[in-house]
Amino acid sequence: MPYELTITRSFPASREVLWTALTDPAILSTWYWPEAFEATWTLDLRDGGRWRVESEAADMAAQGLFTAVEPPERIAYTWKWDDEDIDTHVTMRLIGSADDGAGAAGPSTQCVLSHFDFENENARDDHIQGWNDCLDRLETQLTHRSATR
Repeated sequence: MPYELTITRSFPASREVLWTALTDPAILSTWYWPEAFEATWTLDLRDGGRWRVESEAADMAAQGLFTAVEPPERIAYTWKWDDEDIDTHVTMRLIGSADDGAGAAGPSTQCVLSHFDFENENARDDHIQGWNDCLDRLETQLTHRSATR
């Protein structure tokens, strides 16, 4: 039986700004990987394009294939750790404001992250912790960016 997780977060940014944070290698390297390790990203951001992230210091790498690239609403891709044989699948849907007309509180975008096809409960639970750590760093960055505008 495959296992899955869903995490829903609201971020203080427009969909366009959040999309950029999810797809720009320079920004990804600041939040989307264990904080203690520098990450190198390679992205071919198109349906069927490949992506890869690696850290020599941590001796870790993951890669996959983009299955949907629909700016600024949805991105989906496969996920495979280099030392594993299992492909899992990630989908991120962005629901929220555009840059214009966001009101006095500023823009806000909800991200619904689904990661599925885990082989077991432990693998799923490890990824819940990993995703929450990453999304916490992303939220901190976007909150800081919003406060300095």
